[in-house]
Amino acid sequence: MTWAIAALVLSFCPAGLVVLPDRGELWVGDGDGSVKVINLFNNTILANITTGSKYRADEFAYDPNSGIVVVTNPNDKPPLVTALSANNRSVIGVFNFTDVPGELEQPAFNPSNGLFYVSVPESETNKGGEIRSLNLANFSTNAVYPLPPCVPAGIVFGANQDLFVSCSQKQILNYNLAAAFVLDMSNSGKVIANISGVGGSDQVVYDPEYHQCYLE
Repeated sequence: MTWAIAALVLSFCPAGLVVLPDRGELWVGDGDGSVKVINLFNNTILANITTGSKYRADEFAYDPNSGIVVVTNPNDKPPLVTALSANNRSVIGVFNFTDVPGELEQPAFNPSNGLFYVSVPESETNKGGEIRSLNLANFSTNAVYPLPPCVPAGIVFGANQDLFVSCSQKQILNYNLAAAFVLDMSNSGKVIANISGVGGSDQVVYDPEYHQCYLE
């Protein structure tokens, strides 16, 4: 990120962000619930999209094939995921998580099946957390994947539909456990790896060249 873009972003109250490389755009969630679209070539704000929430627009995922962006509105009661059109820079629908008492965490896009997923730290059914896939046809949940005690935060897809799940600090505080998990989303979300000692993290990213995940 250049100094000019950094200064522009810091002129409002930024939360999460995502780069749309095929469009040369940076989408940034603002503290007032809006999403700012920034042109990476001339450092100007192209659009200010109102999600309808009064609270922060936070973490993002992007599908370059459909041009759909999803962003979490974690501080609403109940929390929301808002789906946006990158083509029209407008809201196309909202997912309501009525059985989630707290917040939502990082979403991710799976290019293998064209689905978005979101990290749910706790639900009424799964106190240790779960992953949900999202149905954009009717803005509902496709499937729910319960987790071992995790209180998940960041999620990211690696190779072969492997979903890396980072667990938050609450995993350590609530369960006296520090671990991350890898799920095989091509096999009903089966846990295929338990990485002991890796806990207390938030967002994650994946480097396809080196096949490595990086935690923050």
